[in-house]
Amino acid sequence: MKTRKFRASSVPRIPSTTLFILVAAFVLSLAQDDHFFDKASVGVLPDQSVDRALDTGQVSGLVPLRTLAINPGTRRPVNVLLLVPYNNSIPWAYRKIMPALEIALQRIDADQVLPNHYLRMRYFDSKCDDSHSMNYAINAYMDKKGDAFFGPCCDYALAPVSRQATFWQVPLLTVGAEAPDFLTFKFQKFRTLTRAGPKNLQDVSDFLIMMIKSFHFTKMSIVSLVFVTTL
Repeated sequence: MKTRKFRASSVPRIPSTTLFILVAAFVLSLAQDDHFFDKASVGVLPDQSVDRALDTGQVSGLVPLRTLAINPGTRRPVNVLLLVPYNNSIPWAYRKIMPALEIALQRIDADQVLPNHYLRMRYFDSKCDDSHSMNYAINAYMDKKGDAFFGPCCDYALAPVSRQATFWQVPLLTVGAEAPDFLTFKFQKFRTLTRAGPKNLQDVSDFLIMMIKSFHFTKMSIVSLVFVTTL
């Protein structure tokens, strides 16, 4: 398979303000459970249609389940591929991610952060699966509709997409990448990856051990939410 060389001039340099807004929105959205947005200005496919199509299996795997854009006018698009699972039991599911991204799009448009371009997001259900995620990423890249990737967030789905994005020189933003390897091999395998979530799970455990030793705790209890899903 022939690979397409990346041309820096083909994709506009996104200002740091835009990246900050999108990163903040992506992270803060994890606390959101309700879906809300201005339907008059954002989105082209209603939630009901997405739910119905997914529940009945009437959507082709290569058809975006949703496309978001705000008042494009004559501006050039920056195509963002959003790869998150639809399964709502997962912390970064579609319904929890989309509200904040829609707000971010409205904010970017209102502040004219990208005066000559607009962000166009195309959503696909990653299913937290490596094969589905890679399939969408490859097709988006070959169709020249993958200027940037948001997600995948599940590590097994993220790893192959992020490795390939390095060769494509496509920026990838995720709130996942919790495995230590994403940090250890950042400059060898995951050069275009930006992690907006926790550093990694190993550092969380190291922090707890240091805290226990520092305060000389001898007894402690851990309260956790059991994460169970069938994908």
